[in-house]
This record gives sequence, C-alpha cells and structure tokens, in this order.
Amino acid sequence: PAVVLIIGVNGGGKTTSVGKLAHKFSQEGLSTLLAPGDTFRAAAAEQLAEWANRSGARMAEFRCAHPPFIL
Repeated sequence: PAVVLIIGVNGGGKTTSVGKLAHKFSQEGLSTLLAPGDTFRAAAAEQLAEWANRSGARMAEFRCAHPPFIL
C-alpha cells in the first residue's frame, strides 16, 4: 500500500494530474482510491469523481452539510 498526497497552488492542475495518475496506476493493475481535499473550490469533488469514472478508480465520498471551507 502507498499514499500519494498532491499539494499545490490553485489552478496548478492538481485534479487533472491526479486523474492521469489514477489512470496510469489502473493500467498497471493497481487499485486506486481518490479522495477530495480541496477547501477552496466546491466543484473539485465532482471533477475528481469524473476522473475516477474515467480511470476506473474508486472515489471516497464525504457527505457534509457544509462545504469544507466553511467548517
């Protein structure tokens, strides 16, 4: 097992890079779980879910009444 944490500035392409990594890992036969952690952009979880669907990765979903940036 391994954990890959992606950190960067807003607009740096983190979500796209995570999606591409998930696809690469999937092609190598590895199991991948994506978990959103964006505290700024509410739509990031939806974009990450789309990448999970495209790559065959699982998506961790956190149901919360308030966006993360409010908590």
